[in-house]
Amino acid sequence: MKGVLFAVAIFLSFGVAQLAAQQAAPVAMSDSVVLGSARGAEAARHESTTNWVAGGFAGGMTLGPIGAGLSWVLANNSDATVALPQKMMLISQSGPEYMHAFEDSYASTLRSRRKRSALVGGAIGTAALAAVVTTVWAVYYYY
Repeated sequence: MKGVLFAVAIFLSFGVAQLAAQQAAPVAMSDSVVLGSARGAEAARHESTTNWVAGGFAGGMTLGPIGAGLSWVLANNSDATVALPQKMMLISQSGPEYMHAFEDSYASTLRSRRKRSALVGGAIGTAALAAVVTTVWAVYYYY
């Protein structure tokens, strides 16, 4: 009886080992994809987002928190693509995998920076609007 159980255990262990060997190994990202992603994020960090701060400020000053929210939505839906000459240069130098990783990383990083800038500008604009409204209200009712 012990011999039969031992034989079954050995048989099952070989079957499990073969099944595990047939599983697909996880695919590692290639160096070009990692490098393209890192360089895309770095390129997006060099783009200016001053216009989005100004737009958020204008939205916050005119409509308060609603204007700040609208500027955030506009920043989220903004076009964040790499220019065509730069795309062609990336393809010729590094290949399509690198370019795709670069574009994805560039777009997501730039869009998140734009959203943050629009929200900061909107918060400052909303605070300025609140200060103006409070000052006008205080002057009108107390003097």
